[in-house]
Amino acid sequence: MIVYAARLCELMPRTTVGIREFRANLANILESKTPVTISRAGAEMDAMITAMGTNEEELITDFEKTRREKRASRARI
Repeated sequence: MIVYAARLCELMPRTTVGIREFRANLANILESKTPVTISRAGAEMDAMITAMGTNEEELITDFEKTRREKRASRARI
């Protein structure tokens, strides 16, 4: 969900916080309508994505496909 939301937030102003600040202020951050970039985690995620031999667009595509399939399976029940 966060990866998907990142695409929507590219043009919006956002707040950048470190992982400790994120954890300490989680409730306030979740209630806010301002997108948040977690600086340390973001760099680590980029490295993990690269190490896996994929890219952000492929992850977004896979996420959207999985979400559609899950919704479709729920509709059949």
